[in-house]
Amino acid sequence: MGSWGIGIFQNDEVLDWINELVEHSDLSLVESTINYAIRHDHLDLEEASQAMGAAEIVAALQGQPGDEMKIGTNEVEDLQKWLQKYTGPASFLAKMAGDAVRNIKRSFEFGEEWVNRPISRGVEKVEDLVNRLKLSSQ
Repeated sequence: MGSWGIGIFQNDEVLDWINELVEHSDLSLVESTINYAIRHDHLDLEEASQAMGAAEIVAALQGQPGDEMKIGTNEVEDLQKWLQKYTGPASFLAKMAGDAVRNIKRSFEFGEEWVNRPISRGVEKVEDLVNRLKLSSQ
């Protein structure tokens, strides 16, 4: 049985993606994941989860990390180490990440899978990320 929670980093799809990301030394995987989410009107749960993780990383790189980045899970710890090593700019991705998250919110499958978990908490997480991305792109 896979893991699932209302948090952005609380499902197998994004955790597997993070394991792949920490093997990279640049933002190419983050950028390609965000671009994919912008270009496609309907995303499946895996694609949407990975794009949400990518958007969360962009927010963190811009000084706007979410609460989950402070939780001490192994996956987040690996991601935090990667973020500390990464020194390149991410500001060019902030607006794109916001566009990706808005597209994900419109995606039927993601909305159904994500938002119907405790509905108010799922929506709250997405709205928080959108707001932090707005701050980081200013």
